Amino acid sequence: PTPAAVIAAEAAAAAGTKGFGTDMVLDRWDAEWTRNAAGGGGHYVYPVHSSHAVLRAPSLPAALYLTLLRFLARRYHDVCKLSDLCVSESEPTPEEAQLWGAFGGVASDPAPDATAARLRLSMAAAATPAEALLPWETHAELAAYVSSWRHVSAACRLTANEEQELLEALPQEIIKAPVLANRASYLYLRGRVSKDEAVGHPKQPKHGSGLAHHPRKGSSGGGSSAACPLVYPEAPHHSAFDAVEDRSCLEDGVMGEGPLGRLAGLTHSFVQYEEKDVTGVAGLAKIGEWLDAGSLALDGAQGFPLLFELLTSSVPLHVLPGDDPHRWGCALLRFVPPEQSLRRGTLMSTLRMLASSPALAAAAPKVEDRGMGARMTAMFVQDGAIGMLLRRVQPFLRERAKEVGGVPASQAAHWSSRKYSPPGEVEVPDCLGPSGMASDAARWALPRFPNSACKSRVFPLSHHLGGGAGQWGGPNLNAVDLLSLVDQPLAQLGLERFFSLGDSNNGGGGGGG
Repeated sequence: PTPAAVIAAEAAAAAGTKGFGTDMVLDRWDAEWTRNAAGGGGHYVYPVHSSHAVLRAPSLPAALYLTLLRFLARRYHDVCKLSDLCVSESEPTPEEAQLWGAFGGVASDPAPDATAARLRLSMAAAATPAEALLPWETHAELAAYVSSWRHVSAACRLTANEEQELLEALPQEIIKAPVLANRASYLYLRGRVSKDEAVGHPKQPKHGSGLAHHPRKGSSGGGSSAACPLVYPEAPHHSAFDAVEDRSCLEDGVMGEGPLGRLAGLTHSFVQYEEKDVTGVAGLAKIGEWLDAGSLALDGAQGFPLLFELLTSSVPLHVLPGDDPHRWGCALLRFVPPEQSLRRGTLMSTLRMLASSPALAAAAPKVEDRGMGARMTAMFVQDGAIGMLLRRVQPFLRERAKEVGGVPASQAAHWSSRKYSPPGEVEVPDCLGPSGMASDAARWALPRFPNSACKSRVFPLSHHLGGGAGQWGGPNLNAVDLLSLVDQPLAQLGLERFFSLGDSNNGGGGGGG
């Protein structure tokens, strides 16, 4: 009987829309697409094997369309198997070009297996005219694949040789990227292992029993015979605010560069803020006003006095009901200009110490008098209002520093003990242990054999093509076929025409044909 055929316009297209949800809908009324597809017919016909388990793509466009539908359905393993069919040395026809363009709908699928499937298609189209039609960049996909390699399933994963082939095809400027450069170095060094050892199948010794282990030249037998150097991206620039070690507020006197060391020049007084002006929306607007003023320089109008009173919770700033003014002070403290915050000075050191502990800041002396008399007094005092406050704050901090646990460690001491230094190289696994296989061999033992999941075949009593069931089930199943399947599955091939049975006792073998 002739093989069954499937019209893939409706059923296959409906299945293809399930993978990407309701936002992915196939347009079956696109006139240009229909005009180019299948010679204007708009349908692709796929012959089906008599086992009803395998489809055959009769042409390159049919293979591309089937691959696209499998991709849309997120059947990535099938895409990897079909990728070898999506290749041709000739110039793409308008039909093939529009099918390659349709893969743009799956170019943004972030699944690790999807990345591997796109690389499979890139390998199939490499060095062919279709390579220019790929709606993704191979080097970007390869970098994403390397980054998510441990999450790619074994059925979709590329072999080490395939990865090397893709890496060698990249321009030198691109392969200098740390992710790709490290991968290329590792694969190169690992390629020195024999193929059998690399995939975890060491050869059996010819004589004796057991498995022998023969380290490679240069191997110590207990480590790695090679080390892969690592390349790191340039470290991003970040503020050194937390790296400053400054305890000058515990010293006698006042120190600092410029006006910060001569408090008499700082005529700024401590402003009394009404609660309604720093609560809710008004409080948020007040923060914007402070920041829009330019900066929170310590010698500015919104400098040390404002930050000190926020840290001591004297300014009741509550954008939300549960806000803590001390936290707002810690956040705004980082807006102090770097030329002041990254240098040692009494004012900045005092603020740093108060920011390190809410309990210490709550117990610190506060501004007591804010009236006109206090302002007039500050004008005739050598150090001004800020100096008058520091005369009470500095002794308080010195007394707390003498107590056990009275003053917390600085942020610089906290982070210096947690500094991370990345390794300069990683070891390439050698063939260790009595089995003589690499320690990471299981990750590279990829399945490369046909699908063997179909352990049994079901013969339904009805047939999907219609027609009444015969005596033995389907309309094409008769008694002869049934006996052959039960006793001699290959009987229908007529092998008796080529072989004759002989007597094994007489040394007779097969003959004929």
